[in-house]
Amino acid sequence: MLLLDEIEENKLIINNVIHLWSDEGEELGSLKDSFLEYGYYSLLLFVQAIGKKAYLHTININVITTYMQYIPGDNISYPEKATILGICKSISEESHNIICKSIEFVTGK
Repeated sequence: MLLLDEIEENKLIINNVIHLWSDEGEELGSLKDSFLEYGYYSLLLFVQAIGKKAYLHTININVITTYMQYIPGDNISYPEKATILGICKSISEESHNIICKSIEFVTGK
């Protein structure tokens, strides 16, 4: 992955990552397949790229979502985004140096 190569070339260390590709709301409407592509698969490919680099230090990944879980007062939710919960749990269990958290963000609408 080019991003990780550039980080390495500049002798930087990844400690914290904020994954915002699942932060999509009602404006996407019928584009539900994009949730898998930009949410689930982008996170999976990123973690696989980290695995190939064989980092030994701890990396924290915070996955930000909107409209994934039902929140009282919100009339919109996309349960298909819940696939991100499964991969977050798997990442933390399979990659002992990666801590992956899912954070549901409530918009002010």
